[in-house]
Amino acid sequence: MADSGYGYRTHVAYARDRQADVVLRVCLTTFPLEQADGQPFNAVAWVLTQPAPVAEWQGVCRINGRCFPVRLIASKLPDEQVAAIRKRKRRKAKQDGRAITRQTVPLAGWLLLITTLDASWRASDVLRLERARWQIELVFKPIKQLLRVADLRCRDREGAEATVRALLVAWALQEQTAAAVRALLPSGARDPTGPASGWRLADLSVATLRVQVRGGWTVARVRPCLPRLVRSLSGEQSTEATAARSRHPPVAGGASPPRATAP
Repeated sequence: MADSGYGYRTHVAYARDRQADVVLRVCLTTFPLEQADGQPFNAVAWVLTQPAPVAEWQGVCRINGRCFPVRLIASKLPDEQVAAIRKRKRRKAKQDGRAITRQTVPLAGWLLLITTLDASWRASDVLRLERARWQIELVFKPIKQLLRVADLRCRDREGAEATVRALLVAWALQEQTAAAVRALLPSGARDPTGPASGWRLADLSVATLRVQVRGGWTVARVRPCLPRLVRSLSGEQSTEATAARSRHPPVAGGASPPRATAP
């Protein structure tokens, strides 16, 4: 299951070659479809003429001379959600310096899915899968941004699994901290500003945990360490220390030294 960033025929072929099925959000202009007899199918016109809130079509997609049976499921979105999507698409087109296409505005009113799941999965079942995926995305987005997860450094499976588990533990701890902070905030009639932003609470909680893990680095902490730090701070390194560094070079991407803060 994936969003429209993966909604291409190449990903359908990749999954089917591995005996897997897909549920993908797609943009119909970049996902050409065919009838079972090989005739092109005008999916845009089909969607825009559907009177029902949920519609389904079966056909094939073709790539590199190979055909894959697929189902197109179209679900009409709520009016308030459509208005926000259309506004976002117009803003994005303006930022990119391009004109919005004639089809973009009406198609924004539909959730469009391509799936290779067979007919035993009803359209309503596939739509529930997509809603579940979206809830996961709503959690992943703040995890990636607030925990600063851009790309995992490890490339082996064991290392990747350990890193992901550590991130999930960190996020669970963040949620506990956020709940504790939220309980301290005014609420109901005592709240003059409205409910607290979940995103800002998460940001504050992550920053709090980061400080707790790294610890503080104050002048009071520096004093007992000075006898061991003086040689490094003076700029004069012993031959033994230089030789030790050459034998054990620092690991790329290792932990950064603690930040200096006011005592």
